[in-house]
Amino acid sequence: MTQRRPPHYRLIDRYVVHPGRAPLTGRVADVIPEDADYVVLDLDRTVHLGVTIGERLGWEILGDPACDPDRAPDAERPDAFFSARKPLRSTIGLARGVRHWGLAGLFYAATVRLGDRWSAWDRFLSTSLGSEYVNEVQSVLRSVLMASAADYTREQLDAYADRAWVRYQRRLVVDADVVAAVRRRCPRLKAIILSSASTAPTVGHAARKLGVDGFVSSAVDTYTVAEGEVFSAPVGIPAWLRPRRPRFFSRPGAVVHNSSSNKVNFLRMHYPEVFDADAVSVGISDNNYGEDRAWPDHFDHVIGLNTRHPFSPFVRAASPCKSLQVIDAAPTAAADLDERAYGWVGTLQPSELCNGELIGRFADGAQARLESLRDSLRHARERAAAGADQTLRRRLVAAVGELADAVDLYNRASDDQRVGRARDVHKLATRMRRVRSELDRVGRDCARIQHEVELVHERAARSLAARTA
Repeated sequence: MTQRRPPHYRLIDRYVVHPGRAPLTGRVADVIPEDADYVVLDLDRTVHLGVTIGERLGWEILGDPACDPDRAPDAERPDAFFSARKPLRSTIGLARGVRHWGLAGLFYAATVRLGDRWSAWDRFLSTSLGSEYVNEVQSVLRSVLMASAADYTREQLDAYADRAWVRYQRRLVVDADVVAAVRRRCPRLKAIILSSASTAPTVGHAARKLGVDGFVSSAVDTYTVAEGEVFSAPVGIPAWLRPRRPRFFSRPGAVVHNSSSNKVNFLRMHYPEVFDADAVSVGISDNNYGEDRAWPDHFDHVIGLNTRHPFSPFVRAASPCKSLQVIDAAPTAAADLDERAYGWVGTLQPSELCNGELIGRFADGAQARLESLRDSLRHARERAAAGADQTLRRRLVAAVGELADAVDLYNRASDDQRVGRARDVHKLATRMRRVRSELDRVGRDCARIQHEVELVHERAARSLAARTA
């Protein structure tokens, strides 16, 4: 007799949807459990309403490549990046933006944004580019941002990050006052940690502004030169997206993208105590495009803040998660914002369901469907592993080694040698991408099944965190 496998999924113990959009300072007690030991915050679109602050760093660099202190925005009346009051400066900034970010923006819009709004296109992208295509596209754009920040010192990038912070301070949903309120709420709190896919200059600056205890971010190599420590650029950016040739490239293994599942992996590396069995952990994220959808499998409590992509009520059977909450919150300076800035924020329909009610709600077989897809995915992965060409894997290892050697030669080269060395680096990076693409094609059947899994999760989440029209 065949032994039945234990279920891989279970429904969460408690799912709460909070109404309204009052500032978070007065609602901390509603969402943060008093016994929390660790609180982990996402940054982009979580700390600010609708603002990817890491991306804004790139715009600040484009607006003033020389990092002129006189160009810093007024803290009391910061201009928008494009301001009608300064038409010449805005036009120059727009021209630079189109030149450096135009194609990247079109690429992002045609993939991530369009896929989020058109299910047929999302299915096509998932099956052709892989179920993690959103993360892959965002990693390419993040690499372009890293390349834009290359050759600047830590102090210069900190100045750019401060400009972005000042410019969008009216949109702060989580500020130092909210962090202080969390500390007052949780007497046994050990640390508040910021974890973001944005780069180290942006996340480190945000951590200091918020007064949190640590952070994890994406990162590149830094190199010491006469003017100080400067940042490098990642290799492998497609030719049509490269902003310029940097002074230094990062070694292939030194480029860290703290995104998607890596957020939890790197958090475990840097702060393993967050996941101790006797620690109570809370994760707060907007879960933009489902980037942090795995958080409920690792934290005791998860809060979706100002999210268009709510968390699924289905978690792994071994997950420590006890509750999921969804809440909208206005910036602390809400009076300074136009009503149009809120869009759908504040339209959640309130509800609170316990485990028994959730089981009744999903008695239509959603969990059985997930279990069936999980089995299919396991079999597909086994077939993909068996069918993978080991020659391709060896070619990939060899390509990475050759690329690392080429990067070292480029970084040590004189100025007149760098053009040729850069050509070698780009050629080897292109070869590495092609080998990886061949390996990825082996798992296309897995991508199709994984996409179906995500659809079940998404439908369940949206049915609970419904919004008014």
